Amino acid sequence: FRAYGVDRGTGTALRRRGLTKVNVRSVALPVEHGGWSFLAEPLVLGLLVAPSAAGVASAGATTAGFLIRHPGRMFWKNRQRLDVSPRYGLAGKFAAGYSLVAVAGLAVAWAAIDLDV
Repeated sequence: FRAYGVDRGTGTALRRRGLTKVNVRSVALPVEHGGWSFLAEPLVLGLLVAPSAAGVASAGATTAGFLIRHPGRMFWKNRQRLDVSPRYGLAGKFAAGYSLVAVAGLAVAWAAIDLDV
């Protein structure tokens, strides 16, 4: 899926208008293959051993925290160079969205903790 002038054809109309295609996956998801297993294995094992609402919420927050790094780094590097490419704006939106998911997940996990243990 490509954003910013989503064109299913050749893209010539986009080039005439000065727009470029941006691969959303390359902005939103990190390419570190080993990082996914380091993230997923403890989360899945923890949820299988002791399932809870707080565990699910903290797993969601942890996943969002893992996903923030790639678009966040892309956003800040482009910001330092004063780059205004379409990838810059898209990276900022993904970083903000992942941040909101992480904060919401932590808030739900905090609220779901049973304090009577």
